[in-house]
Amino acid sequence: MLQPASFGSITSSMRRSIVVVYKQARTRVVWYDGTSDTMVEKAVCMQLGLPPTSSLLLKDMDGELVPIAACLPPNDYVVVRFGDVGENQIPSSITLTTDETPSLSNALLPTPTPEAMQERVGPLGKMLPRMKRAAIPMASKAMKKTAPTVLMKLFLEAFTVPLAPDDVIHFIPNHGDFGIDKLYAALVPAMFLPQDTTTFYKLASSSIVLDRQRVIRYYRVGDEYTQLAAMGKGPLLRAYVDPSKLALPPHNDLLALFALALEMRDATDSIARQYAAFVHGFTPISRMEFISGSA
Repeated sequence: MLQPASFGSITSSMRRSIVVVYKQARTRVVWYDGTSDTMVEKAVCMQLGLPPTSSLLLKDMDGELVPIAACLPPNDYVVVRFGDVGENQIPSSITLTTDETPSLSNALLPTPTPEAMQERVGPLGKMLPRMKRAAIPMASKAMKKTAPTVLMKLFLEAFTVPLAPDDVIHFIPNHGDFGIDKLYAALVPAMFLPQDTTTFYKLASSSIVLDRQRVIRYYRVGDEYTQLAAMGKGPLLRAYVDPSKLALPPHNDLLALFALALEMRDATDSIARQYAAFVHGFTPISRMEFISGSA
């Protein structure tokens, strides 16, 4: 249950807070470090009088669109989308400046449970050095009009496929050099990237059914064998698409839609080459092959 914040008894190292602007009203929401993204989002919805199942999208002071996440840095954020409602125009009368003295309502989320996890970036064993990002055409500024969840959905559908029920090998890493977030960063222009890994997975989970499993997985990169430790919610129950299939239906159509969303209609070949370079030499393997290969 939400309670008014007692700011004198909570040190800044234990809590986070943001100011949310909605319908020209400003509301401060405060939570403890480690609180889950879902709990933060529900608290914001409650404070704004929105349905608790609403999926919020915010615009930060730099004009970037971001989903609600527990890792958001202290700042002012304007609500531009929630639920199935279309994007709203930001009133020109709103000026978010430091000398403004609005009336703020404060909410403090409960202390998080031990199960509250955050995605963290970590090494994937003895991975080989990654290649530098290949140059692809600059995206138009119009790309910012593409909803982040739409772009993420097109990305996941173009380059990944759900695992077969009996497939216990081809999991996609959720951290390390071959993590799905690294592929996204390699293909999407920097101006549209989430600010951190936690925000990336929040956005991904909002755009598609993203099943995951907290298990140890095994991979071969070139001649190196490595195991991927369980971290966060674990690797994705999806597999990377074979690069050779990107030129075939239905993958070629999905790739074309992704390129179109990036305002790069004529860059499908460049994107496909970049993808092939990213997954080159990366092979998911079984535990038995890992044991025999690394012995």
